[in-house]
Amino acid sequence: MGCSIGVENCIYAGTIGPFVRLGADVGFITCAHVVGFLNKTVVQPADGDSYETGRACGTVLDVQFDPGKPVDAALIKVNNRDVAPTDFTWLNPNEVLNAGFDLTKPPSFLGGSVRMITDFSEVQGKRVIKCGKATGLTKGSLALNGTMIKIEDCYLPFPEGITWNELNGVVMKNQYQVENNRYPFSTFGDSGAGVYLVENEHNNLSLIGINIGLLNNYSIVTPIGFVLESLRLQPEDVIADN
Repeated sequence: MGCSIGVENCIYAGTIGPFVRLGADVGFITCAHVVGFLNKTVVQPADGDSYETGRACGTVLDVQFDPGKPVDAALIKVNNRDVAPTDFTWLNPNEVLNAGFDLTKPPSFLGGSVRMITDFSEVQGKRVIKCGKATGLTKGSLALNGTMIKIEDCYLPFPEGITWNELNGVVMKNQYQVENNRYPFSTFGDSGAGVYLVENEHNNLSLIGINIGLLNNYSIVTPIGFVLESLRLQPEDVIADN
């Protein structure tokens, strides 16, 4: 999780999010605006990050862009790749420390859980982390629930049949806001990264959403319940063991 991905022959990149079981297969979640179209080949790293061959890692299985839900999510089936579904990509030691972890016990989703937040007051202000292709491992604080944003700018492809002119008036409702903590929580290229609540002093992680974009000094996160429902997945489909 946290690696660079993109559609084949496209310079723009996003991030591998949580891994999920698809029957006997394995897939991962990212943003719809990262991959855009059904049946496209996904490469890792993205074309803009590498010119090496043999980078195909999966196929776009499902794309859901629906502000009414509201979701910006896609499901990628992994092809011909071994995965470590509870591990984050290589972590810079300084990032591990800045995110509040010990170098002897870096963050891992092994033994983690999926959390549908029902009472936001219980988690407001608590530490969350994400691992993204652009900014690596970062921490922030859950600031607001029910955020509404209007899409003003986007450089990545959207699902087939949706044009940028149509998106000028798109409003995404019921999102989380994550406040920066010393460093930016996310930036361009981090779309699709899973966002995890740090539950306790043992640094146990709960998946609460995926990062979809920026709003001033905040990152915008879609609640994981919306994402899973739109992709016809269940919480138990999210892989938290090896």
